[in-house]
Amino acid sequence: MSESKEPSNSNPQPSEVVNSGASLPQWSCDLQALADGPALDAWQVGDKYNLVCKGDVLEVGLKPTAQIMFKEKNDEYILRILNVQQSDQQQATFVVTGYKPGEYSQKSFEIGDGSARVEVKDLSWTVTSVIEGQMAQPYPSAPPRPLGFPVWVWTSLGVFAVVILASVVRAVIKYFERKRLYERMAKQRTALGPYNQLNKDLRILLRKYTGKRVTAEEENLLARNYLRDLEREFKMYLVRQLLVPATEWNIRLTMKEIKSRHRKIYKDQGPQIERLLREFSKASKNVERIQIVDCEQLANMVRHTAARIHLQTRVKPV
Repeated sequence: MSESKEPSNSNPQPSEVVNSGASLPQWSCDLQALADGPALDAWQVGDKYNLVCKGDVLEVGLKPTAQIMFKEKNDEYILRILNVQQSDQQQATFVVTGYKPGEYSQKSFEIGDGSARVEVKDLSWTVTSVIEGQMAQPYPSAPPRPLGFPVWVWTSLGVFAVVILASVVRAVIKYFERKRLYERMAKQRTALGPYNQLNKDLRILLRKYTGKRVTAEEENLLARNYLRDLEREFKMYLVRQLLVPATEWNIRLTMKEIKSRHRKIYKDQGPQIERLLREFSKASKNVERIQIVDCEQLANMVRHTAARIHLQTRVKPV
């Protein structure tokens, strides 16, 4: 009578083959740089290298799903298989990378695909951080570079500097002119006020240049001198009464100074003062045609203008 036999397991599965026995198949591995990749001693996070392994014969080669397994969970990403380039029962080539920077010495791990596994021992490698790699070789500091300005900027600065310098020079000139004016006024101080002194000087000029029987040529010479003295006395009156250097400044600057120091007088008498100054300037350019009667008319204008200024002035007479 034959006995029934259980089916024998004469062809075990690969996992049973590699796991049978006291230990896993032993493979040794080496890291090698790719043909177009960085050198092994310059490994940075994310760089790819070949992991070339060989060792004990397996029943079947490792599948493309093979992956590296470490005992410590913290080591999970220090070395990862990206793809399997070649694999048979005794050797395999993997493309690997590292995601955690660090220096790893004599590391042991397993490579498996769920049905077959091998053990690898004593593999060392170093992975550096991308940031640390950049900091390890910093670019040398460059000296400061001067910034170039467009031509119009320099032109504008030059014009501005000239304007400022001209203003400063003009202010200094005015200051010294006014200082000299005060010094001369101190020497010309009289007992009479500016208005009374002017009237006295006008009477002297009237007696000096009028009421004389002279030829036409002599009259023109007297008129020239009369015009010169009359203009001087009117400007001296402005100096004494309004404290402006009318004897040294031109008409424009004199009127500007009066406007600055005596706004009320400038508003009411400014047009008449300027008109009189321009009449003197015009007559001085046509002295060949000047007559005594013209000077008498100018003298009356001087007297009336001074009287109106005298009534409005607020400056203490010299």
